[in-house]
Amino acid sequence: MFGRMEVLHNHGAKIHLTPERLERAEHWFQRYGNVAVPVCRILPLVRAYMSFPPAPRGCATSRFLWLSALGGIPWIVFWGVLGRAIGSQYHRSRATSTTWTSPPWS
Repeated sequence: MFGRMEVLHNHGAKIHLTPERLERAEHWFQRYGNVAVPVCRILPLVRAYMSFPPAPRGCATSRFLWLSALGGIPWIVFWGVLGRAIGSQYHRSRATSTTWTSPPWS
């Protein structure tokens, strides 16, 4: 819990975070954390910040790691399968996309 209130007082206004909002978010995480961690690991952008909420509530590291793995596995499988499916078409798609993606001096 160290630093939580200091950060809130020093930077909370910049991100529109009030003590009431922080308390509400912590209460929500305490109630739904076991589902929130794996679900948020699947969502782009949200997955990067999912590590922050468990810390103030004292979530055990081992529990958080297992829940993160549970949510991370579908993410990894999705991108692996997509890469495998698109990978065979890479050279064909690269030839048509260089027109739009390459700088004129290359």
